[in-house]
Amino acid sequence: FAGKGKLVQAAVVAAGVLFNIILAWFLISASFTAGLTASSRSVAAGTPFENAKLVIEGVVPNSPAENSGLRAKDEVVAITTSKDSLQLQSLTAESVRDFIAANEGEKIAVSYKRGGENMTAFAEPQKGIAGERPAIGIIMDTEGEIDLPIHKALWYGGKTTAYFTAETGKAVWNFFKDILYGRADVSSVIGPVGLVGIVGEVYQFGFLNLLIFTALISINLAIINLIPFPALDGGRLLFILIESIKGTPISQRVTHTANALGFIILILLMILITWHDIANLIAR
Repeated sequence: FAGKGKLVQAAVVAAGVLFNIILAWFLISASFTAGLTASSRSVAAGTPFENAKLVIEGVVPNSPAENSGLRAKDEVVAITTSKDSLQLQSLTAESVRDFIAANEGEKIAVSYKRGGENMTAFAEPQKGIAGERPAIGIIMDTEGEIDLPIHKALWYGGKTTAYFTAETGKAVWNFFKDILYGRADVSSVIGPVGLVGIVGEVYQFGFLNLLIFTALISINLAIINLIPFPALDGGRLLFILIESIKGTPISQRVTHTANALGFIILILLMILITWHDIANLIAR
């Protein structure tokens, strides 16, 4: 390895990261060919849906929506006032938000389905729930089935993989930036023990959702492994870059010591995270 050119060395070191991304692409594409049920915010923009429906994903506590009886997972089928209405074919999260904002002070009837039963809730838009824009306090998204032929599944699977990778990269960057500013929420960090519980919860929503979750884990591994820290592939790539710039190899003693220290730190961090996971399990 040491006798190869820097491009070859970099390619070998980066191969693990690359195949983490390829694995994620394969898993996402496979789920897209098998009829995955997903929301529009959980896949790349433009991914085609079948049997799309507008679903309430969350309700703001003590909002007009909660007080009217609306709940998460309710399917919105129509929204009306005494003067105007939005029917099923016109329903999108954006159109509903605009309709509600344009009817401040009006009593709005939200027709929805829950467990196959048609129901209606009445709520009056208010300011202060979503800033100065009148709202009733519902978070909505389009849900539907993604069932694509293999060539389209690979295309949209690739787009969704790129979307997940970019969003994961931003999240990791913001996390480490928050650490520097002392405002990071380290309680959200989990290790293998914590993942076991989450895998069980995800599997309850179906095998295809488990494939998507596995793809997310693979993307997370790729991003974390690219961090320029000793013992990670990102640290090795950093050494290769330094050697390329300076024109001479870094002392093996330096690289071995740095990688050994980095490995020890990573193991200690893993022990700490595992202890945190076990403590959370006991607390439950």
